[in-house]
Amino acid sequence: MNLKTHLLVIFCLFSICFLVYFPTLCPTVTWAHFAEFGPKILTQIYTEPLSFTQKHFFYLAVAKFYSSFIIRYAPFARSDPAFPINLFSALFSALAVTTTYLIIFSLSPVLKLPSHLTKPKNLAWLPAFFGSLVLAFSSTFWSQALVTQTASFNLFLFSLSLLFLLEISKKKRVKISLLVFFFLTLILLLNNIPSGSSLDFRAPREFLENLEIIVSLILTNFSGIVLLLALLGLFFGFEKKLSLLPLLGICLGQMLLDSLVATSTTPPFFLPCFLVIALFSGLGLKVPLEIILAIAQSEMAVSFENRFCLLIFRLKKAGRFLRYAIFCLLGYFVLITTLASFRKSYPSVNLKNEREAFNFGQNSLAVLPNNSLVFCETDKLFNTLEYFQKVVKPRGDLELLTFAKDTKKVVKANIQKRPVFFALAKPPIPTGETRGKWEKYTLVSKGPLYQVLP
Repeated sequence: MNLKTHLLVIFCLFSICFLVYFPTLCPTVTWAHFAEFGPKILTQIYTEPLSFTQKHFFYLAVAKFYSSFIIRYAPFARSDPAFPINLFSALFSALAVTTTYLIIFSLSPVLKLPSHLTKPKNLAWLPAFFGSLVLAFSSTFWSQALVTQTASFNLFLFSLSLLFLLEISKKKRVKISLLVFFFLTLILLLNNIPSGSSLDFRAPREFLENLEIIVSLILTNFSGIVLLLALLGLFFGFEKKLSLLPLLGICLGQMLLDSLVATSTTPPFFLPCFLVIALFSGLGLKVPLEIILAIAQSEMAVSFENRFCLLIFRLKKAGRFLRYAIFCLLGYFVLITTLASFRKSYPSVNLKNEREAFNFGQNSLAVLPNNSLVFCETDKLFNTLEYFQKVVKPRGDLELLTFAKDTKKVVKANIQKRPVFFALAKPPIPTGETRGKWEKYTLVSKGPLYQVLP
């Protein structure tokens, strides 16, 4: 396949993904799709200076530069501080999909196409195109393209490192590829493990003991046809002696490394595993493709010495008809499978009208008087209020604290001097009532918060 066609396919793939992600993008801060720490990341991007001790240092550095650039030159991105960073996730998710396409295309041997049907390599892009779309429209991957999270950015770096690893295995541009591979690996380490952090070496063992989580996620994200093609691609790859073992090893190593610093194994944690499924499904599509093309080349007809079929296959008009018939058949299969994945994922991932976290933060600041003290029960609530206090509507008079053992003492010391509020995950006051009890104090509902009165 010539370079012009290759670049055209890459551009079309990136455009399809980005144009699908953009309408479903969350327009503001959100807790959906495991983005509870999204407000914390936004606060770091907009208010805190960069430091090597920060987790996700490289992500924060790139996001800071990107946000300042897009806010300055793209007026549509100024509506909400969270929107440019959500768009940042969509951009790198689309880039991760295109990198997956390049991996499958580089990993896959050249298709054996009959010369009298079509030019060689003209359909070589189709399996890679299909495999990358499988990843693009899986619900977990798609969900991470719509929120402020590091998963899509990390997966792009990870897939890029796999691409250069393949170049090393093929002994092409070894020195440059090796240098880039180790550089990307170093970035991934810095992006996940902050300096001075403690590693939990029990986590990999617990991760391996809970492999049923991976199995259930795979069955949820991928259809039976895709999994069948992935299984077919696995056998096909080992039969052709492709470089699959390094890819599998590095994908498992990435997830084990993440488990050393992960606080919980949420679905985005397993995105490298989804990448492997996409790679194998793309390779698996080559098998039926080559079988159909072999039939079109009349190899089966020759083996059975069927002269009538052989005569038909040799006719130029029949060859031209078969060429377009095969292309339409495979295109129809890819389209139907992709649309099925799209329809399955779309209702659960669409965040166009998501406003829960935004309404909580905005309504909380609206009811808080000056010099208030706010206790937050969970990190999710603390991070959201901190984001609104520092980024959306700066208020230096507010003090935010999390619940601790000495919460009662702090409340007692401040209750007569300043307004004290609670941000609670579950409402302590029955529905329809405005007052409740906490220790010796009265709780009064104030919007999403609860004021503590003597």
